[in-house]
Amino acid sequence: MPEPASNPFSALSAPPPPPPAPAAPVPSAKPPLAVSNPTEGPAQARWLADRDALTKSDPWRDPSVKITKNAEGVVSAESRSPDPASPPPGDQPPASVENGRLRIGEIELSEQDVRGLLERKGL
Repeated sequence: MPEPASNPFSALSAPPPPPPAPAAPVPSAKPPLAVSNPTEGPAQARWLADRDALTKSDPWRDPSVKITKNAEGVVSAESRSPDPASPPPGDQPPASVENGRLRIGEIELSEQDVRGLLERKGL
């Protein structure tokens, strides 16, 4: 009988190797230190609630009031007026199409005008 080192088939007749040990369980992922979207975080929600409460109780923080101080040191508060350059959203006339032309308020555009505007926007 040949020696095991010289027999090329000795590895085939040997007992099978023991099965591998089971892998260690994967530890659960730690919760993130910060929420990726700050508007969803509880700290952000608390901060917004605190800011809203302070704004309601403190006239100095109210964005609808303009507080000014003149050269004599007199502080006055007045209501902020809307920007006269931008009309309120309810006053804009609706858009309509008449005879193949788009009409928005006083502006009238043909199909070619609209295509030209879209092409320039894409450049």
